[in-house]
Amino acid sequence: MDNKVYLERGQEFSKDFKIENGRVTFSKSSSLFEPTDLLAIQRDSYEAFLQRLVPPENRKNIGLQQVITSLFPIVSNNEKMQLEFISYSVGEPKMTEQEARRRDKTYAYPFKIKVQIIVKEPERIIEQDIFVGDIPAMTSRGTFIVNGAERVVVSQIHRSPGVVFNRSEKDAIYVAKIIPDRGTWLEFELDTKKDIMYVRIDRKKKLPITVILRAIGIEKNEDKLQLFYKTEIVELKKLDDDAKKEKLIGRRVLNTIYDSENPEEVILSPGELINNTIAEQDADFLSRWEDKIRVSTEMFIQSGVDFPRTSLRTG
Repeated sequence: MDNKVYLERGQEFSKDFKIENGRVTFSKSSSLFEPTDLLAIQRDSYEAFLQRLVPPENRKNIGLQQVITSLFPIVSNNEKMQLEFISYSVGEPKMTEQEARRRDKTYAYPFKIKVQIIVKEPERIIEQDIFVGDIPAMTSRGTFIVNGAERVVVSQIHRSPGVVFNRSEKDAIYVAKIIPDRGTWLEFELDTKKDIMYVRIDRKKKLPITVILRAIGIEKNEDKLQLFYKTEIVELKKLDDDAKKEKLIGRRVLNTIYDSENPEEVILSPGELINNTIAEQDADFLSRWEDKIRVSTEMFIQSGVDFPRTSLRTG
């Protein structure tokens, strides 16, 4: 049977059946609606993100436009210069899809931003286009060509923003993580053996938690301690020595205690524990304390039980 016979049979076959989208359909009824172009969802979403064909003045504050505008303006430390964002442009790919595959290159758009720098002294404005890099271009099939390989974007599950608490059974260490929507991760670790809390910034070197507290404006040791302890002011003026001991031993002082007779001498630093040894250094020791001191409401040791002089690590 030669090719001519096959051709004749194919023509005869095509008279009895319909061909839609390059495929033979055996359905006797016509299609009620056009099949949905699922790839269009990917393509339209990426175009809405880039807004590549939209004039700069008509772009909505979404996608790439929103990301860039959230970073500007950038002000110098001495506030004499300011960098402001004007617009961005996405050019045409430098090579075709076939060429990118053949040369093991990335099929991408060149990406530039237009910025202006405002100098106050002397006053002048400089405007310039800056090439930032390449943005992968999406093909008509909803794919990307990266280093010559055609790839697709796959949605992945990621950790939701929030605060997560956990306990390591191996090291008996309590861990807390602050996961932001965008930005730096903070991980807090409590060393139960040394009673010290550390923080890791982006899983790097451990730092004392007091470093973070100082960074957010809590610099004084007294202020740090009040974050963790309920406090009260104890008046010592009308109390005898036994009553003072009953009130103070076992508590931590929240502020520096100076000797009333020698103001330059520090008796206790913030966070230090008042124990029997401190309270009974000499007969009139307590009489040289200030009339009012702030201490923790929580008792750490019982009166009459001596412990070594200890203090909180305030960094």
